[in-house]
Amino acid sequence: MDADDFGAKYLAALAAQPSVPSDTGEGADEPDVLMATAQDASRPVAERLSALQQLNARAFNMIEFAPYAARFDQMLKSLCTDKSAKVRLAAFQRLGLSPDAETRRLLHDSLAGTGEKLVPDLVAATLLGFDDHASSRDLLAQLAGNSDGKLRRAALRGLSGDPSMAGRLRAIATDRTELSKVRQTAALALKSASASDFADMAQQLVADPTEDSALRALTMSALAHGGEVRAAAAASGFSARLDDVAANTMSRSLKRSIKLFKQMAK
Repeated sequence: MDADDFGAKYLAALAAQPSVPSDTGEGADEPDVLMATAQDASRPVAERLSALQQLNARAFNMIEFAPYAARFDQMLKSLCTDKSAKVRLAAFQRLGLSPDAETRRLLHDSLAGTGEKLVPDLVAATLLGFDDHASSRDLLAQLAGNSDGKLRRAALRGLSGDPSMAGRLRAIATDRTELSKVRQTAALALKSASASDFADMAQQLVADPTEDSALRALTMSALAHGGEVRAAAAASGFSARLDDVAANTMSRSLKRSIKLFKQMAK
């Protein structure tokens, strides 16, 4: 999954959060009432989260929600340090999609360990990955080198929009000592950071029968489905070398992607 797909899935999951009915009575779905409910620490957390979810849904209609937008933004900022971890998470998930300096600082310090741990590290890394600020990129670059598991892969995805990281991403994607999932994440991040570098690397990986089979299949699929990288590979005469690759692999997914690439590259 590349960075754009990951971001789309993240937004879809945020929008799909279940709404819990509130018992606040008539007019409870009005934005002012919902904001009051969300900020009221004496109310059950589930009720506050329901109010936030309804406000999020309304905020997508920017014209109708315009009179409330500034207050909603300020309310969310106030909830970033709420006592409830779930409320903090909901606030950051909304603000982190387009963070201002203060939201960025809170996420950065939480993730770097230089401030209060306001959200899980994986959430902070994911949200900072949507941001193009230099401080966010620097921290993600550090994590891409010294963290592991899901957190490291989130950091790698966050570097996908930075062409200056192409060399590092390629080095990780081609390092056989790395875990396959890490290499795959770095490869797809490279596709966004530098299409030309990805096309060159992918051709080498796909053509190497000693390489990781999952990585070969993934990069071949990315070549087949990505217009820019597919064109770059096709221009280098890659199609002519794929018959041998298909004939000498047992991977069905690799064979399918080769077939699709050749069809699309005509």
